[in-house]
Amino acid sequence: MEKNQRTSILKLTKDLDNKVLFSYGRNAIYSICKSLKIKKGDEILTPALDCDSTLTPFIVHNASLVFYKSNPYTFNIDLHDLEKKITEKTKLIHIINHFGFFQPWNKIEKIKTNYGVPIVEDNAFSFFSTYNGKSFGTFGDFSVFSLYKIFNILNGGLLVKNNDSIELCPPSDNYKWIHKPELNSFYKSILSSILPNKVKSILKKEKKFLPPMFSDKSGYPRIENRDKVLFEFSYDYLRPISNFSRFQLKKIDNMNFDSFINDSRLYYLFIVKKLKGIKGLRILHPKIDKEVVPFCVLILIEKKRDIIVQKLLNEGFSLMAWPNFSKHSLDKTDVFKEVEIIGKKIIQININSILMKKINHHNYFKVLIKRLSDLIIKKNDYFN
Repeated sequence: MEKNQRTSILKLTKDLDNKVLFSYGRNAIYSICKSLKIKKGDEILTPALDCDSTLTPFIVHNASLVFYKSNPYTFNIDLHDLEKKITEKTKLIHIINHFGFFQPWNKIEKIKTNYGVPIVEDNAFSFFSTYNGKSFGTFGDFSVFSLYKIFNILNGGLLVKNNDSIELCPPSDNYKWIHKPELNSFYKSILSSILPNKVKSILKKEKKFLPPMFSDKSGYPRIENRDKVLFEFSYDYLRPISNFSRFQLKKIDNMNFDSFINDSRLYYLFIVKKLKGIKGLRILHPKIDKEVVPFCVLILIEKKRDIIVQKLLNEGFSLMAWPNFSKHSLDKTDVFKEVEIIGKKIIQININSILMKKINHHNYFKVLIKRLSDLIIKKNDYFN
C-alpha cells in the first residue's frame, strides 16, 4: 500500500474535506440514507451476515431489506446472488469488508458501473488493510469505519465520501463533551483505568451465562440491551462524535502504526500456528494475504461454543461470538445457511483492540490460547 493513501485515512481529525466524524458507524449510515433520500419502497441490498445495529438506519428510513448470500467460511459475498437481486428499486448496496479481509472489489466495481447503484463500503472491523494497493475506505461511494472498535476510544464513527456528485448530510450541531447515552461507558472506562487489577477482580461478579447474540427466534441467543441500542441511536440519529473522543483521536493522529500493523499480522499467524490441529476447531483463514491487516482470528467450534465464550469472557479475555444478527435475517435461515453456521459456531479472537492496550501482548495471547485449547480438548471443563 502507498503510504500517502494510508496517511490520508489515518489523519482522523485533520483534512476533513471528505471525512465526517459521527458518534458511531450507524449514525454515519443514517447520514448516507438521508443523503440519498432513501424512503419507503426503496430497496437496500445488504449481506445476511449483518448485525442489527447496522440495519437499524435502513429500517428507520422505511427501506426494504434485500439480503444476499455470503460464504460462511470466508465471508466473501456471493456476487451472482447480489447481482440477480438488483432491481429498479435498488437505491443502495451495502458491502462489508469483514475483519480486515477484503471483498473482490475489482468485480464489485464492474457491477457498480453496469447498474449505477451507489455502494457503501462498511469497514466496521477493518481499518489498515489494502486491496490492490488501495486502502480500505476508497472503494465505495461512501465508506464507513467504527473507530472505537479499532482504537479503544469512547465512541467514533468515520464517514468518508468518495463521490463528489452526492451532497453529504452533515452531523447535527449537538456537540457535547460526552453525550448522555455514552455516560455509562465513560464511567466504566475511568474506573477501569484507576482501579488496581486485584480490586477489579474482587468487584467483578461472574455473569450469569447469556448467549452472545439476540433474536426472537427460539434456540438463538439474546442480548438484554436490544431496546437500549435502539434508544441510544434514536437519541440523535445524526449524533456527532463526542468532544472527548475527538480529543482521544488527536493523540492517535500522531501515532506510528507501522509496528502495530506488523504486530497484528505476526500475532495472527502466532495464534493460527498454536491452534492448528486441535480437534473440533476450524480456523477460517489459516493463511492471510500480504495486504490484509486482520482485526481478529476467526475460528469455528463444533460444540459448546457459547459456554466457551462465556467462560473466557468472565476470565477477562477479549473475544466475541459475532455477529448480533437481526431477526430479519434470522427469520430466513432456511435460505441463508451462513447465518445458522456463524450464529452458533464462530468465535472472534480480537487482536487489534488488545494491541492498543499497554499490556504484555505475547503473554496475553499465550495464556488465551492455552485456556481456549483446554476448554475445547477437556470436555469436562464445559460443565465446571
